[in-house]
Amino acid sequence: MSTWPCSFRNAGILRGDARDQIYRPLPEVVLERIDQGFLEETISGEHFAKYFMANAEDGKIEEMIAARL
Repeated sequence: MSTWPCSFRNAGILRGDARDQIYRPLPEVVLERIDQGFLEETISGEHFAKYFMANAEDGKIEEMIAARL
């Protein structure tokens, strides 16, 4: 049994190939799993585009939403 703290052992799991197999970027996961009807209804709202695009901080999410507008 290793004497390293658990955080070091767990960090090793998330390096290289293992990380590539299990990691998916959060914006993609959320936009895929959210109810698509709810998402479309929300982003097609009267003020959504104006306020979202003006205040978006994550370029990836902004691009994904803009593609759906």
